[in-house]
Amino acid sequence: MALADFQALANPEKFLADPTVATNLLRNSDDFAIAAMGDYLDILETRTGEDFGALRRMLENSLMFQEQQPHLVMRRLFAPFFSNKAIDQWQGCADDAVAAALDTLAQASDPDLIRDFVRPALMSFMTSFIGCAQDTTGQLYDSIRSANSVVSHPLLSLSELRKINASCIHILDSIEKDDPADDQQPQSFKSYLRENSGPGSCIETQHAQAAFVLVSGITMAQSLGLTLYGLLRRPKETWKQVALPGWIDDNLSELFLTYPSALTMVRVPTRDTEIAGCPFHKGVPAVVDVTRCNSALRDTRAPNARLGGLSFGAGAHKCPGEALSRMFFKSALPALAQRFPDLCLHVDRAQFQVSPMVQALLAMPCERDGKSTSVSARMVDIKSLEAARSVINCDADFMPPAMETHLKALSERAGLDLDPAITIARNAMFFMSGERHAVLRRVVAGHLGNNRLDRWQPRIDAAIDAGLAQLAQAQSPDLIRDFADPVFHGSTQDMLGIVTQDSARFNKLAPVLQDVLEPWLHLRELRRLQGVFTELLETMDLPESAPQASLLQVMADQDMPDFTLRDKKALVLVLYGASFNLAHTLGNMAHWLLTQPKDEHSNIADPDWIDRNFEQLLSTCASPKYIYRMAREAATVDGVPLAKNDTLRLQLLSINRGTAVGNLAFGHGLHRCVGAALSRRVLKSALPRLFQRFPDISLLPQQQRYFSMSQTVAMSALPCRLSRASAI
Repeated sequence: MALADFQALANPEKFLADPTVATNLLRNSDDFAIAAMGDYLDILETRTGEDFGALRRMLENSLMFQEQQPHLVMRRLFAPFFSNKAIDQWQGCADDAVAAALDTLAQASDPDLIRDFVRPALMSFMTSFIGCAQDTTGQLYDSIRSANSVVSHPLLSLSELRKINASCIHILDSIEKDDPADDQQPQSFKSYLRENSGPGSCIETQHAQAAFVLVSGITMAQSLGLTLYGLLRRPKETWKQVALPGWIDDNLSELFLTYPSALTMVRVPTRDTEIAGCPFHKGVPAVVDVTRCNSALRDTRAPNARLGGLSFGAGAHKCPGEALSRMFFKSALPALAQRFPDLCLHVDRAQFQVSPMVQALLAMPCERDGKSTSVSARMVDIKSLEAARSVINCDADFMPPAMETHLKALSERAGLDLDPAITIARNAMFFMSGERHAVLRRVVAGHLGNNRLDRWQPRIDAAIDAGLAQLAQAQSPDLIRDFADPVFHGSTQDMLGIVTQDSARFNKLAPVLQDVLEPWLHLRELRRLQGVFTELLETMDLPESAPQASLLQVMADQDMPDFTLRDKKALVLVLYGASFNLAHTLGNMAHWLLTQPKDEHSNIADPDWIDRNFEQLLSTCASPKYIYRMAREAATVDGVPLAKNDTLRLQLLSINRGTAVGNLAFGHGLHRCVGAALSRRVLKSALPRLFQRFPDISLLPQQQRYFSMSQTVAMSALPCRLSRASAI
């Protein structure tokens, strides 16, 4: 057949999102063919003289790319080996592979769920299942991942195909090496093929068929990684339930429905035809949107919505490995949840690989448990809520980091001018104690307290209106650039009194102020920070008098002993730097809500729903990573001994997860965030209005990007679509 034009993959608005139409299309192998990969290789080899022999051999023995009679023959050959009864025999082998991977994860110094659990579990199991030598170096896994990318796009570049062909050579060589015989394991796939392929089959064909199955097996790793990412971003109670007997049996089909690795499936009409009134034209690819079809099935709550939807395809080319995937998931998920009940993700460090057709996780750093531990000679990570609350509520024993004293001593020892940094520390409320802190807290609370914010509601509403308008007008809408950031700037600058001589320059430099949140910065970072801080201070003007006086104007008009005008400006700058967390948390909340199953969060446009669920949202999505305290005297916290002046780093990732009531997202006690009331008000106002204005808003799959920030979970980009894609 002629090569098709695959520009359709670049137009999601035309993807098929009706599950009935999509299923009928996939089942119609008479009128719809798979992509002509072989024809494409023919053209490239003729034009370039390249030899893609290994890749061609794999494709010719792949159920995914075969058609008609050859496909039927191979499918019948594979069917007995992949039946439910046959696959059940491999449960013990899967359990052993998972147990070994759990030990690998437990011993990892910087644990990553993909590298230290999903990958070793899959490779240990699949090499035994196929009957080839174990992957001791990791090179086979890399080759499999490379070869599997042939399904990521129908027409890959020449350089990509060269890499894939080299990977196929390595895989085929590995298949030829037998796994040492183990009488305790079922018959391997290679052995099965030798006995059942028939007299017309050669060993090279059998090895290519086994290689195809080995490469296809990586989709189990892709799906398992996505499922873990989804489950571990849900409330903590969900992860606890995964460990319970019977949970996986009751929920596995829904997991396949909710977290598919396949994004799209492409079929090419062999003639003009139509399905349910939807026309299809010869040679013009039809693209099935798997995630939206699955979502539609899930929303109906119909019985067939529990069968995995289109995650495994449909029709003649439906994946034969569904039983294998179910068995592997049943082994891996409960075992992981039982071994690590307090598992948490570093969501901002997760790495995705996304193509028009497939999504997968490459890295998923995590915290294995909630045990407090020493991270250096003078710093301890506190991970339990009980221990964290005991620390944060006891100012007599634990104080904020004494940064002013530290910087003065550092300046004297190094002979450096650190006056700008000292000015920062002296006026950063999270580094203060005593009367100076109490004075500022009264002043700021008098301006930003909840009972004082009603007068600022029109300004907040105007900022949200501006953000919604910017989002609506954006050619490539982004929820961070076009909504969260303008809402933040518009809600806070006037209220705090940020008036500058060059607003563009100020807004460009201001994000550096977020680094103030981290104590004990290296000298080079201190110099950079104080340079920016000095420039920002010099560009700040005193706001003019207005009916709604800003915080800076209020403080400027007050007689505050020991506070110069420079101190007051510095305080406002530090508060503004800390308030960037408002934008980050708004972005995190929007991302979380738009990636949860829609039927579980169908009321997100309702302000009352947001209000009722706000603490759960906050504990899951708040952007700060840590709260810091110093031990005034030697002590023991959560079983970890501390010397005087040791730093306690309260790790909010572990402490807050699932803590709907009593979370520490805004701190607690004397040092509770003075901007908490403002943040709550803005977030509760902005979120429902976003979803009211754009009820069909959706995210581009796994296109979120994060800043590399040590103290904050902060997205730099969150691309989205504002309208619903075409249903058919």
